[in-house]
Amino acid sequence: MRKKSGSETNQQGQSLGDKGRRTRARLLEAATKLLKTRSVREMTVMDIAKRAKTSSATFYLYFKDVEDVVLALTHQTGQGSDALLRLLEKPWNETEMLGNCVEFINLYRANWETNREVLRARNLEADRGNEKFILSRLDDALPILDTIAAKIVESHNLTSSEQHKAFALGSVIYSAMERIAATHPVKDRVRGVWRNEIRDAEAILLAILISGSIPSQFLNEKQIFIDPDI
Repeated sequence: MRKKSGSETNQQGQSLGDKGRRTRARLLEAATKLLKTRSVREMTVMDIAKRAKTSSATFYLYFKDVEDVVLALTHQTGQGSDALLRLLEKPWNETEMLGNCVEFINLYRANWETNREVLRARNLEADRGNEKFILSRLDDALPILDTIAAKIVESHNLTSSEQHKAFALGSVIYSAMERIAATHPVKDRVRGVWRNEIRDAEAILLAILISGSIPSQFLNEKQIFIDPDI
């Protein structure tokens, strides 16, 4: 795993004061805004520095290059996984299973909505084979995948030799979640299907994966929606 990007020192190893932290924050904000219209490969140090109202020389005090500033942004967005992990680490009984799965999907989507430009740029570079961004993507995904797999192992009483199967199953649902979250919705309803219905379908599949059965709320009510207003 890669080391997390430090934010308390500059490239010369000097501790950042208030002014340095503000300058670094301006550079990060400028890069985030530029990612709305440009890829990592299209963006230049000069672009970022100009947007942050500073110089290229100042940029290099805080970051090595464009990739370095974007990786620092991905570290910030990865902190949104903390809430997901706290939810996953709670015991999920049968009556809470579907509601917890819906909350999990909501939290995952919310992190994407907040950090769409950065996460999309990270994934694009990872898909292009950039090892730094592949590792960044894994850093975010693996703790979540490991915790989902642990729930599957516990629920199905799998042996240690079967744990890789749980991880494989978790990887499939996580990949689907990521792809759905990454697709910016043009409309709230497509072919009669509302976005929340897609959300609830994801939650049901996750619940089935973990528990091995269709959630009782769905069977009893014959209704996917948990809360149409979410």
